[in-house]
Amino acid sequence: MQTIRKYDMDFTELIKSNRMSLTRSRVLLIKILYETDYPLSGKEIEGRISGECDLATIYRNLNAFSEKGLVQRILSDEAVKYKMNGDWKNKHKKSDHVHFECSKCHKLICMEELRVKDYILPEGFSKIENQFLILGICDHCNEK
Repeated sequence: MQTIRKYDMDFTELIKSNRMSLTRSRVLLIKILYETDYPLSGKEIEGRISGECDLATIYRNLNAFSEKGLVQRILSDEAVKYKMNGDWKNKHKKSDHVHFECSKCHKLICMEELRVKDYILPEGFSKIENQFLILGICDHCNEK
């Protein structure tokens, strides 16, 4: 494993504190998700990671991060996308908000100010999280 640079220290502590083995690919994945303002697919992450790890490793780590509550898995019209949970220091906090996906550029935008209604479920059912997706055309694509 390559030496982890000093600026990656917060990411290494985040991985270690969640009882996960520390690998270069995990640090890179967390860093990419942390520095990006919108959810990314595994393929989009692969494009940013510059050959540091393969797509199978990316998805395996994204699934592990999702199970630990570090990232949110979002079902979009195009692909499953991932983003850091809003409050990654409180890994069990789920943020139920609306997502908007542009049908032209396929960018997925978190609309955290729009909360998803909490529905009453039948007896015996329990909610893990709400997901709500609006399909449309974003402001950037509407200007073209």
